[in-house]
Amino acid sequence: MVGQRSTVISVTWREFLTVFAALVVLAPLGAREAEEKPWYSTMRRCGQINFNERDPVAMDVKAWADYWASLKVDALLLGGGGIVAFYPTEVPFHHRSEFLGRRDLFGEMTAAAKKQSMRVVARMDCNYAYEEALKAHPEWFERNKDGSPRKHSESPWLYKTCMFSTYFTEQMPAIYREINKNYPVDGFFTNGWPSTGAPGVCYCDSCQKVYREKVGGVPPAAT
Repeated sequence: MVGQRSTVISVTWREFLTVFAALVVLAPLGAREAEEKPWYSTMRRCGQINFNERDPVAMDVKAWADYWASLKVDALLLGGGGIVAFYPTEVPFHHRSEFLGRRDLFGEMTAAAKKQSMRVVARMDCNYAYEEALKAHPEWFERNKDGSPRKHSESPWLYKTCMFSTYFTEQMPAIYREINKNYPVDGFFTNGWPSTGAPGVCYCDSCQKVYREKVGGVPPAAT
């Protein structure tokens, strides 16, 4: 350009290699800093699929993955288990969907979401379990004052688990470990811990022990 002078910088081969090597070292440092930033700190949009027990019969995994990808979600919450397992669980008394058969719906949907570059969060339900668990582990469940277990108001085949019982300290962690071991999930979301609204007073052995040893006395009539 008129009025400007070009400046020629003379660099030896040794100096060039020194600068290039420094850039190679510094570039990964910046990349590592970006990687260390939690992925969820920049998440803008998240989708959720609540599987129902019949979904394993005919759910089109690819169609759902394409749908969520079209909405450009960063992460997808998938029903992992707790009340119902949508994968071939080996945890005792973790109820498999009766329609699961040989299918692994959670695994299929996880793989499809990952293929579309979406993060996967396993959505867990820890607040209810089936009668088979109640019969095997009565200590896992909330009790009314007369000792009877508490049924779900809309699904009477489900019973309310007690958050102060070993269901929360042993059973649910076993399910988390199984999912974390077998599937490339990016996180967990626990639903109903506690549920919305004021918690009911539980009279199970675990709660009575808490009141007796930690609070003093017995559970009150109301919260």
